[in-house]
Amino acid sequence: MWVDLGASPTDIFFFRGPQDRTIYYSFVVLFTYKPADFFTQTPEIFHLICQDIMAEDAAIDRLSTAAAIGDLKEIEQTLQSNVNVNEKNKYGRTPLQVMKLGCPCIAEALLRAGADPNARDPILRLTVSHDAARDGYLDTLRVLAQNGADVNLPDNDGNLPLHLAAREGHLDVVQYLVSDCSTPPFLPNAKGYTPRDLAFMHEKHRTVEWLENIVPSQAS
Repeated sequence: MWVDLGASPTDIFFFRGPQDRTIYYSFVVLFTYKPADFFTQTPEIFHLICQDIMAEDAAIDRLSTAAAIGDLKEIEQTLQSNVNVNEKNKYGRTPLQVMKLGCPCIAEALLRAGADPNARDPILRLTVSHDAARDGYLDTLRVLAQNGADVNLPDNDGNLPLHLAAREGHLDVVQYLVSDCSTPPFLPNAKGYTPRDLAFMHEKHRTVEWLENIVPSQAS
C-alpha cells in the first residue's frame, strides 16, 4: 500500500543518479509501508537503483586500482563520471591513500579532483605524507604539501613524516621538511625518540650528521 505523500512512484525518476542513492532509500522507506510493494509495483526503478549503486562502487574501485598502478589515463576517465574521490574502496582506503607513491602526477590529478590530502589510515593514523616521506618520494611529498597536506601531523606513535624519513635515511626529504615546511627537528615521538635518534639507531649517518648540525635557535 502506498503512503499518501502527494506523489506517485514515477516521481522517483527525478532523483536518479549515483549521487542521489540515499534519496532513493529515503523514498523507499517513506513512500511505502512495505518496501517489497514498491519493488513489485515498479521493478524497473528497483533495477535502476541497483545499477546506479553498483556503478558507483565499481567506479571507486576502478579509481583506486588506477591510482595504485599509476594509470593516469584511467584516473582521468573515471573522474569524468563524477565519482566521489574521497569515498573508500572495498578495503577501506581512498584512492589517494593507495596511490603509487612514485607518481606525483597521480597525486596531482586526485588532489585537483578534491581528494583529502590528510586522510588517515584507520590503523596507525598514517597520512599519505607519512607514506611518501618514509619511502623517500620527495616530489610526491611536495605535491601533497602544495595542495593542503599538513606534513606535521603525528601518527598513533607520535611520528611526524620527518621521523619516518630520518629513520629511513632520506636526507633530501628530511632537509625539505625542516627547511621548507617548518617541521620541528627536535620533537620526540611517543617513545621519546627524536628524528636524529631514529636516524642514529638505523645507522643513517649522513642524516644524523645533518640533523646534528642544526642549531636549535635556527630551527625554531
